[in-house]
Amino acid sequence: MGAWITFLKERLPLPSYLVLVVGLAMSGNALGSPAAAAESVFPPWGAATIAAAGAFLFFAVLRIMDEYKDYEKDKVAHPLRPLPRGLIAPEQVEVAVKGLAVAMLLLSVAVGLANRPAGISYLLVTGYLWLMYREFYVGAWLANRPLLYAASHQVIILPLSYFCVLAGNPDAWRHLQPAFLGITVLGAFFTYEICRKLDPSAHPLLQTYLSHYGPAKTLIFTLCTIALSALGALGLGLGQILWPLEGILIALLSLLLFAPYRFKIIEHGATISLALHVWAVPLSTWLRSTG
Repeated sequence: MGAWITFLKERLPLPSYLVLVVGLAMSGNALGSPAAAAESVFPPWGAATIAAAGAFLFFAVLRIMDEYKDYEKDKVAHPLRPLPRGLIAPEQVEVAVKGLAVAMLLLSVAVGLANRPAGISYLLVTGYLWLMYREFYVGAWLANRPLLYAASHQVIILPLSYFCVLAGNPDAWRHLQPAFLGITVLGAFFTYEICRKLDPSAHPLLQTYLSHYGPAKTLIFTLCTIALSALGALGLGLGQILWPLEGILIALLSLLLFAPYRFKIIEHGATISLALHVWAVPLSTWLRSTG
C-alpha cells in the first residue's frame, strides 16, 4: 500500500487534480438551465459531488493508464519515475487499470438508473477511455503521428464535459451549453498537452511536438487549439474573461521561435490557462453576482 501511496503522490498529485475535477463539476452545475433544480434527480450538491467523483475517477484511470503505456519509453527517458525504478510492477498497474475501468462502468450504470443521460455520457467516457488504453488497436500507426495521437486522446473531454453538466440537469443535452463547455475545456487541455512537451533537449524517444514538427508548425497547431477555446468561450459568453488570457498565452508562444530554451514559461502559462478555463464558468457567475 505504501508503494501505491508514493506512486499517487508523485504521478497523481491531489491538489492539482482537485483543481480540475472540482472546476469541471462546478462548471457543469453552473451551466444548468434555470429549471435545472426541478429537472434534476439529484440536489445541486449531490450532482456536483457525482460529477466531481466521476471526473476524478476518469483522471485517475487516465494517469495510471498512461504510466503503464509509457513504461518502455520511461525506462530510457524517465528512469526515476515509479514504474521504471521498480516501485510498482507493470503487472500491478495493469490490474489497477482494469479494476478502475470496471468501477467506471459500475458508476455509469448506477448514475444511469437515476439519470439516464448522465449515465450514458459517462458510459461513453468509459468506453472511449478503454479504446485509448488499447490505442484504438492501431498503436504502432498512431505512434508516428503525435498530433493525431493527441487529438484522438483529447476528444474524450467532450463526453466528460457533458457528464458534468447532465449530472445536474438531465435535459441539458437539448441545449448547446454543454457542447460549448466541452469545446472550451478541450481547447485548453489540448493547448496544455502541446505546451508541456516543448523541451528542445527532450529525449528523441519521447517524440515531442517540437522535435517532430519543428517550432513553426508547433506554433500553428497551438494557435489552432487556442482558437478552439476562444470559440467555446464565445458560445458561453466568456470572451471578456478568457480572450485576454488566451492572448497572453499566444504572446508567450512567440518564445518558441525566439527563445525555445524558455519552454518552461510557456508550460507554466498553459497550466494557469487550463485552470482558469476550467473554472471560468463559476468565476463569471461569481463576478456577476458581486458586480
